[in-house]
Amino acid sequence: MTNTPDDDDILLEYTRIGPYLKVSAICGKTGIEAFAAGPAQGSRETLTRAAIGKLKMALRKNAASGR
Repeated sequence: MTNTPDDDDILLEYTRIGPYLKVSAICGKTGIEAFAAGPAQGSRETLTRAAIGKLKMALRKNAASGR
């Protein structure tokens, strides 16, 4: 069994905090969360890809440690 989620298993949350946008990516299977933040006027797509990439990296690290 793999801990890497399909794109359908990733929940995204967008939160504007003043001039910044925080994008949280949450694995629907494990509940593990990662986020990326940047200027709210910047590219939402770039922040989304960064958050998803960080989530997948965290899941691989978690799987490698046997958790």
